[in-house]
Amino acid sequence: MSLNAIVGANQGTRKDYDFYPTPPEVTYTLLEALELPKEYVIWEPAAGDGAMMEVVHNAGYKVIAQDLAWAAGEDFLHPDTKHEHDFILTNPPWSLAEEFIVAGCEKMHRGMALLLKATFWNTKGHLALFKKYKPRLVMPLTWRPAFVPERGKSPMLDVLWTVWAREGPSVCLYSPLERPKI
Repeated sequence: MSLNAIVGANQGTRKDYDFYPTPPEVTYTLLEALELPKEYVIWEPAAGDGAMMEVVHNAGYKVIAQDLAWAAGEDFLHPDTKHEHDFILTNPPWSLAEEFIVAGCEKMHRGMALLLKATFWNTKGHLALFKKYKPRLVMPLTWRPAFVPERGKSPMLDVLWTVWAREGPSVCLYSPLERPKI
């Protein structure tokens, strides 16, 4: 592995729309941990190629999918974009993570989960966002998913799920997630 891969020096060659499909085990682990009711309608506003939604659909949920790249007037970040749903679930473009948190917390009906870099909440600049839109759960993965498999079998990025809910205590819980055996 090159030094460039280790230090993330490929910043200038990021994929359009920060498109890095979510490995299936990442979505599977969240669904298993949350145990959402099967009658929930899941809205995926950054669906990309549909990798995450395939897992959600196969788990028995109804899915509404859209993406910034193929939005055709239905951009999740636009205030008028709405869908009948119970839960928002997405791996947003990380360059737009703050905007997705704000839009999602305004649009969610029962809850929302966003996959974020593990360091997202580690900055003073995100403290006001955390306080205003306090998550219910922050669940770091205990493995590094391979978002870019062609770079080799040693992924270098830690990620976590951040979950918001309309009801329940305002306490934020921290719960590491283990890689499933699927």
